[in-house]
Amino acid sequence: MIDAETEERVRELLRGFMRTWIARQHAELAQIIEQGVSPSGIFAPFHEALVPGIRGLGERGFSTALGNLHERIGLVIADHVHESAARAHDVTGDLPVLAREFITQRVAQLQAGQADPDHLFERTQLLAAFGAEVVQTVRIDLYVRLTQVRITTSRSRARSRTKVSALR
Repeated sequence: MIDAETEERVRELLRGFMRTWIARQHAELAQIIEQGVSPSGIFAPFHEALVPGIRGLGERGFSTALGNLHERIGLVIADHVHESAARAHDVTGDLPVLAREFITQRVAQLQAGQADPDHLFERTQLLAAFGAEVVQTVRIDLYVRLTQVRITTSRSRARSRTKVSALR
């Protein structure tokens, strides 16, 4: 569970996101009223007359902004619950050369439309990689350092009790 302060921070992130998105739609609508055209070209007159902003929902910018919002919400919650959290975090580790080559070739195939995503196949190939390794760095959207947890169990004839302790 998250505390009331963290919950309020999440609510404010959601409110701010929606305020910004709605303000952009209102600005666009005002320009349409004044100029008679949609300056950004995102509004189809009939659809926008029915539901203002409907085409904006399908825009890549909206999807990207919503993804960023989810990362910010994840960061707020993870920062409250775990030892630490960070966005756009670089992770460095050893990677088998075979895995790196598979990733390079697979991305090229996907981008060229020569293959469909197949997560089971891709995961199997990566987990089976072996041999010489190279140091590789990747940037991940959200990094969470988990709080170490110690679980101890004590049993007696009368009852069983589990104690969870967070270690920082």
